[in-house]
Amino acid sequence: SVTGMYIEAISDQHTYTPKEKITVRSEITNRSNIEAKVLKVRFNDLKMDTLLNTSLAYNISLKWDHDLKIPSNVNQTSPYWLKEKGSLGMYRVDDQKLIGNPRSNRALSATYYIEISGEEIEITKDIVYRYNDPEAGPIYRPLEIVPAISVKLKEKVYVLSNERPTKLSVSVKALSANQSGTVSLPVPKGWKITPTQHDFSIDYKGADQNLEFELTPPAGQSEFTMKPVVKANGKEYREELIKIDYNHIPYQSVMMAAESKMVKLDIKTAGRKIAYIEGSGDAIPKSLEQIGYVVDIIPVQEISKERLQGYGALVMGIRAYNKLDDIRFKQDVLMDYVSDGGNMIVQYNTNRRLKVDNIGPHPIKLSRDRVTVEEAPIEILEPNHPILNYPNKITQQDFDNWVQERGLYFASEWSDKYKAILSSNDPGEPARKGGLLVAQHGDGNFIYTGYSWFRQLPAGVPGAYRIFANMVSLNQNNKP
Repeated sequence: SVTGMYIEAISDQHTYTPKEKITVRSEITNRSNIEAKVLKVRFNDLKMDTLLNTSLAYNISLKWDHDLKIPSNVNQTSPYWLKEKGSLGMYRVDDQKLIGNPRSNRALSATYYIEISGEEIEITKDIVYRYNDPEAGPIYRPLEIVPAISVKLKEKVYVLSNERPTKLSVSVKALSANQSGTVSLPVPKGWKITPTQHDFSIDYKGADQNLEFELTPPAGQSEFTMKPVVKANGKEYREELIKIDYNHIPYQSVMMAAESKMVKLDIKTAGRKIAYIEGSGDAIPKSLEQIGYVVDIIPVQEISKERLQGYGALVMGIRAYNKLDDIRFKQDVLMDYVSDGGNMIVQYNTNRRLKVDNIGPHPIKLSRDRVTVEEAPIEILEPNHPILNYPNKITQQDFDNWVQERGLYFASEWSDKYKAILSSNDPGEPARKGGLLVAQHGDGNFIYTGYSWFRQLPAGVPGAYRIFANMVSLNQNNKP
């Protein structure tokens, strides 16, 4: 660094596959008056040396292009902690010497042998890809070794509420030119996939092809993990290329198993149209549409008595009362909607910076109470309440296989006009009964729920769908 020696090894593309040709440009600039000479460059892992034996004059940039070939046995780029399948909350790393490293070693590097004032030193640089962004200027990305083909299903979770066929879209991406073969979607007994396989042919590197399949589920509740299989050039490909690109961290990509969860629900629904007021953002509307509901996103500014007519249920997105400044001007309209026979469901809000004094028709105080253990026992406090019986009979099985947590920001105090439906708690903590509260108001119902539906529904948890359908269905041909 004291010599001001600038050295780069730049590839002509960002990703490569084994046996693919690569051009690497070496660029060296001696930014000092010290006498220096580059003797050779060794391309590590490529087992190739290039003799240069060139003097490095002061502030003169020298460049060389090297035509190379990626070895057939080169390691695929992947974070070392993801190479083996881990357990819940724990990665598996067999090579203990890697633990603690912030990243995996780069696949390819170049070592430059420099002679400075008669002394030889070695400087190793990772081979990287560089391009110019019109706004950000030069952008560097690590050179990455990837398989020839990436495959993925369009969605990570598919939820089916009946036995009708569902279309599945599979994307095959060529990470190397001239790829052709077949794609199949294996299914367990009782499920049917049509066709059994598709042929594909892709000429250009980076191009993709979408293939349509039709999946027919069995009767009754069932689920499995679908894993697409691509066969091409005598090999099988079962991974998806995932790009991680954010301004605050270096770009990276990872190959992960191409998997999607298929869930066939045993579920009944009542009512069809839902008005949804978005808060901080969640995937609840999309999840409800998968089980047959028509969900309309209504901006807070458009909330009016006329706009809410015809909706059997109104659902507030997570933290809506924390985020939406204008909600305080619409609260009376929302309470009138409930009083006139509507069914309003408020998902969790934090207990600070609420935009209204009271989120419901009767006094309710939110807290920081939560249940973080996703397997925490659930006590059913009101087994005969319609929310646990119509149109789906809710049992303890509906609380199986929840993810990440039970819920958060439960109510800690509430008017006796509310009924607490469920109770749960983390080990060693008192019962938390404020996670699902229901109150009548006029001809309608108001529900506050801190249970984490925004996590459970996108994850395809069957019981969570059944309970949420019951919440939406309250007031649809039944009374509490």
